[in-house]
Amino acid sequence: ENNPSWKGGWTPHGKGWTIVCSVVRKEQGYACADCGKNEKEIGRSLDIHHSIPARLFKRKADASFRTNLVGLCHICHMKRESQIQLL
Repeated sequence: ENNPSWKGGWTPHGKGWTIVCSVVRKEQGYACADCGKNEKEIGRSLDIHHSIPARLFKRKADASFRTNLVGLCHICHMKRESQIQLL
């Protein structure tokens, strides 16, 4: 119940985040936008990545507009995050 991943639990991205995540995954055919592996191959749901980092917005919920989100496998997500850190 205290875990942020718990359904019905707290989310730092604002109300409706889980619905937006579902939309992104479905629109992408449940496959990573970078490597193309699907959720079945990776054994988990795609991570949802903010193309423009959420930390650059005054309100975190403002970062979660659809065109700022992309579904990635965990490995590709970590690669993108490390590239952002270098900028």
